[in-house]
Amino acid sequence: MFQDVLTILLLLQGVLPFTMSTRWDAIIPKHLSTVKKSCVVIPCLFSYPGSVKTGTNFAALWFQVAEDRYPKETLFFHSENRLYQKRASLVGDMYIKNCSLWIRNVGGNDATTYQFHVEIEGYQNYSYPSVVKLEVKDTPPGPDLQATTWEIAEGKEVTLTCRTNHTCPMNPPSLEWSVSLGFEQKDHLEMRDGIWQVVSSQTFTASRLHQGMSFTCTEKHDGGANSQRTGGHLNIVYKPDITPESHCRLNLNGVECQCVVHANPPASIIWRLPERNITQSGEGFVLNSSSTGHVTQSILKGSVPSMGEVWCYSINEEGTAGMALPLYLDVTMYLLIFGASAGVLGLGVTVALIVCRYRRTSTGSPDTKDCSVYKDPKKKTIVNSVYGLGMEELHSHVSPNAAHTSGTEEMYANFPCRPMMHKVELSSAEPAGSGYQSVFPPPEPDSIYANF
Repeated sequence: MFQDVLTILLLLQGVLPFTMSTRWDAIIPKHLSTVKKSCVVIPCLFSYPGSVKTGTNFAALWFQVAEDRYPKETLFFHSENRLYQKRASLVGDMYIKNCSLWIRNVGGNDATTYQFHVEIEGYQNYSYPSVVKLEVKDTPPGPDLQATTWEIAEGKEVTLTCRTNHTCPMNPPSLEWSVSLGFEQKDHLEMRDGIWQVVSSQTFTASRLHQGMSFTCTEKHDGGANSQRTGGHLNIVYKPDITPESHCRLNLNGVECQCVVHANPPASIIWRLPERNITQSGEGFVLNSSSTGHVTQSILKGSVPSMGEVWCYSINEEGTAGMALPLYLDVTMYLLIFGASAGVLGLGVTVALIVCRYRRTSTGSPDTKDCSVYKDPKKKTIVNSVYGLGMEELHSHVSPNAAHTSGTEEMYANFPCRPMMHKVELSSAEPAGSGYQSVFPPPEPDSIYANF
């Protein structure tokens, strides 16, 4: 099918004027180029004077011509001899004066000059002086990569086009993209003088995600020869975009606000408070701004009363953006406040426990005093374990009106506590008549000699 299309194209190029020609003539390109192991088609249209009968046989012969060898002419192809048809064949039909030659698996020895010769049955033979020089390369020169524009606004359509020329329309090279972003269209076009072109294009909508992206187009031939071309970097321009990481944070030193903006070209940042705009440090505020690539960061510090609601605004040539920044409490501040509160509470509890214990042991009420007694063997007196009261002190607390009457309440009116009454048995070493009714509760046996 492709051969039929090629024949029609060659006819449209010039065969029709040759139908009634009055001279010997051939249209052949002067120069063609291909790569090793690929193919080449030498386009050829010829004419001869007069006309011939229908059914006349035509023979097409192609010779390789070299000035530096003998003989200069070497038969390369013969349409009527299979021995010269191993790697070449005719494209089209000699009856319509199409003498185009297709050479396959081209090698280095095929790089030479080619000349066409025709043999017309019952008429004449003729070698046309027009020749074509074939160049054979190891690798293709590489495709051409273009873009409608390498700088485009976000949201606009951009088309990248890769194209390469070749001379093998029967088996054209392929074009492959390193990155495919959208609809891809491929075309195969005939140029002129045996040159054909493969075109691959892709169209997509520009996004900031494509910023700085480069594209490589690779040309691949059937014989394995490859070549590639890398185009420029896309520059996508877009309006400012304030990122979610922008915020304000309350700490012990006041409020610190951060605003991060993505934009191309880089954006400028303006801070807006309820009663003022801030573009530089001063009046209780510290402002630091920096840019890296297409990211701009600005940090604003100030005291809490002077801040209020904080807005970050950014602007560049493509547009503007604004956002009210959320306020967060610094975790460190939480910890410090919690730690201080816990410390004060702990201190208060400790002080309360100490006071309570002191009052209990030192300033307790008479009803709770320890009125236990024990015998002091050195002084031979009965001593109160808490107050250290001797016998004289004991009698000093006894009411003088009681006249030491046992069992009477008046006797103990001035005594520090209100003990139960019981008899104290003194040892035989004590003077006679020293026994009396004790004003202390009965002591435990072990406590009598606790301080002995």
